[in-house]
Amino acid sequence: LMTHVVYILNCFNGYLPNRRADCPWLYSYLERCLTFWLREVRDARRAKVSDAVASKLRALPPSKHFEVLSKLGNSADALDAIAEAADNLRGLGEPLEDSTIGEAVREALAWLLGQQEEDGFFYSPGQARDPADEYNHLHPTWTAVAALQLQRKAPGPSPRCAAWARHAQAAALEANLAKPPPPPPAVSAPDGDEEDEEEDEAPVAAPAAVPAAAATTAATKRPPRPAGAPAAAPGGGGSAAGARARSTSRGVAK
Repeated sequence: LMTHVVYILNCFNGYLPNRRADCPWLYSYLERCLTFWLREVRDARRAKVSDAVASKLRALPPSKHFEVLSKLGNSADALDAIAEAADNLRGLGEPLEDSTIGEAVREALAWLLGQQEEDGFFYSPGQARDPADEYNHLHPTWTAVAALQLQRKAPGPSPRCAAWARHAQAAALEANLAKPPPPPPAVSAPDGDEEDEEEDEAPVAAPAAVPAAAATTAATKRPPRPAGAPAAAPGGGGSAAGARARSTSRGVAK
């Protein structure tokens, strides 16, 4: 639906050309999307199954359609995505020659021309063909025709389209739409059992061992042990055992 952000800015192609400066990151995203969808439809096998799939879908209840279409990958939605992306990019009015994205747009237009069938409609490979579903039956053709039109501008300047475009562009500027969205958060590992999570927790670090030289220096600074007092446990100068030993020594000294 990112293509519809562009359509809002240009009043659905009523006010062209598009302006890349309005949202540079969005047009870069649409360029990447177009190359992705073109890769999806380059598989010739997918492009030839539309009739067989359509026949199979007609024999199945609508609840089973997704199960069949999912086996075709994303190609069932490719026409709408390719047509709208190409339409938005063509609306920039930038030259299509001698550029990678220009080559992708030309490939997209050539592919769209090959999707029109004898009834005049444009169909995506593997698309469910149900005339009772008016929107999904008409939308691919609508978007394809918009992308393929040679004359990109309306027959004449429309004051209403111009007024809307100025309003939308001002709102985009106020919302700082030109600023890219923040990057997505880092993906954490899938949640496992609670026991596994506890095992994965970092262990509490043990107190650092006192270097031997430092321990020797500290020992030389301790007061002399009263006669008859039991020796403190090794390393127990700061421990509970050491405290008990010192308490005992005080009692003996008394």
